[in-house]
Amino acid sequence: MASVYSDSMTAVVAELGHVVVDVSLSNALSLLSTALTSIQSRRAEAETILSRLAELNPEVGSQFQPKEDLFAELQMRVISSQRPASGKISSFIVVSYCWHYPEWKMAEAAHPIAPGWEVSMPMIKAVMGLRSDPNEGVWLDKLCINQKDTREKKVHIGAMDTIYRSARRVIILLEDVQFTEEEERGGLVYTGFYHDLTREVVGVEDKRTFMREYFPRRERELQSEAKIDISAAARRFCSRILGGRWFSRAWCAHESRVAPHLKINNPLFLCYGHDGRVLSFEFRCINYVSMYLSDSEPQVQRTGTEISDALNDPEPESLQQRWWRILRLVPESLSDISIIQHLVSILSFQCCHKQDLISIALNTSGIPLSFIGNLSAVEDIIWTFSILVLACNDVTPFFMDGSKLRIRNASDDASHVSWVVRPLQGVVDHIPKSTTTPFPQSITGATQDYIELDLLVFNELPRAATYESIQVASRFVEEHHLLDFSKELLAAADETIQSSVGLVTGEFQRVGGNPAVLERLVPLWIAIALDCGLEWTLRFPELMREATQETWLHGTLGEATDPRLTEASKSLLAHFSASEDISDKETIDIQRLVKSFTCLLDPRLVLLTAGPRYLATGRGDFGIIQSLSNRSWVAVPVAIAHLPAWVPRAWAVEPFDPSSEPENPNDHLVDPEKKVDVDAKPEDIYPILTSDSKDLREQPDERGAWRLRKRHILFGSRPWNQLPRLIMVRVCC
Repeated sequence: MASVYSDSMTAVVAELGHVVVDVSLSNALSLLSTALTSIQSRRAEAETILSRLAELNPEVGSQFQPKEDLFAELQMRVISSQRPASGKISSFIVVSYCWHYPEWKMAEAAHPIAPGWEVSMPMIKAVMGLRSDPNEGVWLDKLCINQKDTREKKVHIGAMDTIYRSARRVIILLEDVQFTEEEERGGLVYTGFYHDLTREVVGVEDKRTFMREYFPRRERELQSEAKIDISAAARRFCSRILGGRWFSRAWCAHESRVAPHLKINNPLFLCYGHDGRVLSFEFRCINYVSMYLSDSEPQVQRTGTEISDALNDPEPESLQQRWWRILRLVPESLSDISIIQHLVSILSFQCCHKQDLISIALNTSGIPLSFIGNLSAVEDIIWTFSILVLACNDVTPFFMDGSKLRIRNASDDASHVSWVVRPLQGVVDHIPKSTTTPFPQSITGATQDYIELDLLVFNELPRAATYESIQVASRFVEEHHLLDFSKELLAAADETIQSSVGLVTGEFQRVGGNPAVLERLVPLWIAIALDCGLEWTLRFPELMREATQETWLHGTLGEATDPRLTEASKSLLAHFSASEDISDKETIDIQRLVKSFTCLLDPRLVLLTAGPRYLATGRGDFGIIQSLSNRSWVAVPVAIAHLPAWVPRAWAVEPFDPSSEPENPNDHLVDPEKKVDVDAKPEDIYPILTSDSKDLREQPDERGAWRLRKRHILFGSRPWNQLPRLIMVRVCC
């Protein structure tokens, strides 16, 4: 028996010859069975995550429930041209589209609008014609969900991924896309090239080879006969599609990411030809053609925040930027990434109800929970989801790139800074293969203001290389032409590494005013080796190899051994022999020292730090870190101590009183009214100096509260099997 809602909606769409059909719970569970079985098999995992959430923050934990619980309440409906005689729907297709708003301009051909559907009539006719048989259903959210029933909407939001994963096919409506005649002609030529490709090859690499060889040849053949620039018209065709509003919506991104992108029944775009006809193109076809055409355009090199800005440009102009948008919507783009990236990658997408961002990230990441809370501020969403990520034993929130997250208090409208980072929208920099912590119980609680966790706190301050060692190192550099060697290593590196090194040194020059960054670093690295001793120098390349192999974006450090450094290595060993008690120096394999020298002169080290300092991390052991303030302690959360050394695992922290007044920026500046004695020391004038200066750190007290200042990379030391100091602390921003 049809429900009141279905009857009321059928009355609206009846003039089109359509009916809204209630799907029985048993029929719905059958249609969704494959996706639902996976959710049911993870019930224990859901309970474990909820239990961990309750430990970390019960209030946050109360906003989630096992995803499986939703399906007992699911009222599924579909649209059809008739009620199935058997009473059961055998399959369904699902429509992905943008809801209509007054400010959104649709294509001229998109009118009239179909009643009830609230979608353009030509598109509806095309969708109904794509059904495999008259009894196949069509699912469209605005019509199939009772939008006035808050609980029903909540249930469907949690089940949305299951619905899209279970559909026979996803149909994507681009109601604002209508081509000119030239764009359509150019696009049809290149989509024809793609169909030739699908008939000829199967493998991804074979496809790339085919495109590089076949497409240019066919371009030349056709262009000689054409009256228009076919390639330019095809670029405009792709740009027109990829500029559609659908590509900017968070829920549309969700629908693409969770849908199966199979060769058969690949998601299908519908858009308008120049004469108003509805044209259709497979998702994979537009993806490949756009990739090929964007690759043939001049490429703009971007790094860091430039990549983030380009990814999140709400109105991208270049075809390359627009192709990036479709690339981010392919399910494969979400493989082998941190859970947090599922949220970060949609922060720039448009979403009317911001709390839906959590539901979207839950669905695309596959976490077997649903969100039942109510949040409106993006800052609250980032913080809440970060706690969920930690409850899943994923520690990426501790080291992801971004700015300070400011959360506004609902009571007094004031804002405070959280320990959580506001990640760069659209990108989390390269992360380790595994972000799972082996020490989850080292994190015991978290609020917006602080997190309670175990820290490894190092007693010493980072120190600069001594003047004496720098003098000796400078002689080594000159005698053995080591600067030339380092330049040769950089010249032999691939273009990506050269570009990355150039960007880092260029920024360092801009800020520090020193035009010779690499020239300064060569003797500095040797001086640090002299200060840290022979044993540390010998094990440095192996430690760097272990830290970077297969995980670091810039390749593996510590593998190369250049025989040209043999004489320099002998000189270095002679210096160590004169300053250290090395009774068995003859037994030391000189090749190990050559490898150490090669690693120390590798220009890629600048990508870890352009201002290296050494920090005592254990008996006879040192780590490399950049300079901190002379008021900060170096600490590493136990939860991330195991991660590769190129990850910013080290925190600069300072003891503080949580009950004290908020910091005043003027406390860190020189008092302009203070009279300065001509013989005054720098620490008597400046409230804060670098860690090369006098140690002005406050000693921690029984409160165990620390303020987090900054995150840093700490590398070159052995794993911390013996902890320097292990304490439970409350860390605030």
